[in-house]
Amino acid sequence: MTDLKLAIFDMDGLMFDTEKIMHNAYMEAGNLYNYKFDDSVFAKTTGASSKRRNKILIDTFGKDFPLEKVLSYKEKKFKDTIHKYGVPIKPGLIELMDFFKENKIKIAVASSSKRSIVEYNVCHAGVYDDIDYIISGEELKESKPNPEIFLKPCEFFNINTDNAIVMEDSTNGIIAAIRAHIKPIWIPDLIQIPDDVKDKLFAQARDLSQVIDIVKNKFK
Repeated sequence: MTDLKLAIFDMDGLMFDTEKIMHNAYMEAGNLYNYKFDDSVFAKTTGASSKRRNKILIDTFGKDFPLEKVLSYKEKKFKDTIHKYGVPIKPGLIELMDFFKENKIKIAVASSSKRSIVEYNVCHAGVYDDIDYIISGEELKESKPNPEIFLKPCEFFNINTDNAIVMEDSTNGIIAAIRAHIKPIWIPDLIQIPDDVKDKLFAQARDLSQVIDIVKNKFK
């Protein structure tokens, strides 16, 4: 087994328990304007860039869907919740990041969210200084499931994809990692992934702390 040199984190639903907050914000916004955001809609938009998300919403609800009003309400609700309660850190995150640092493994965050949101969250969670590289959705030509978002950190550090892992909770993210030929580790959050995608996983972990044992067992 090759050495592990780069660990790539998704952010929402993986590092931080923000997908639930986002889900609730979408549902409230939808109810306000009489549109139902069920799990199938949320599954399609999770991990997608803003541009791709917007297309999915219009395709799902039709051209009369009040996109800007719904997004504005959703974003305000999300920010109000984070401001009031803080950024909810997922179990095992700090322990795992410490493990990577101790073993001189580079840490990247690859998120479809805007860079300002990524930096806000990692700063307020107190992990900004532990991160070696950040790539956000607005810096990409294509969003997940396109592999670009995970190839960028490998290119930046000049690290072969065989020497990297991706930790993800979404179907779009796992598919992007597979297409990038980077080993995907799935840590489930709100959405289950299809069986045909699950069959291609490098590993599955119950939480981030279990990733330490996976790395110890599967890498040198």
